[in-house]
Amino acid sequence: MIDPDYQADILKVLNEEGAVAVADQFEIGRTLSKIGTLENDREVLELIAPELEDTDVLALFRYFRSFRMEAEWREEFESIFPNHVDILPEADPY
Repeated sequence: MIDPDYQADILKVLNEEGAVAVADQFEIGRTLSKIGTLENDREVLELIAPELEDTDVLALFRYFRSFRMEAEWREEFESIFPNHVDILPEADPY
């Protein structure tokens, strides 16, 4: 369970700066680049998921793609953002 103060910080950044800023400030991209999974940050992503529009999810997807091959984390991403799967670009063939 996310600490309520930490959760408040996440939502503040989300409201002020957007989903990519959350991923950047809370080092989700760096974690992804090191271990190739979103599992360590699933709670944070699930917290912000209901607040995101399609454009936010696409921006976040592209941000994560800059860190690691999407084949390593795409299924996790889709499971965290199931309402936005249909707007994601086709999977990279690599």
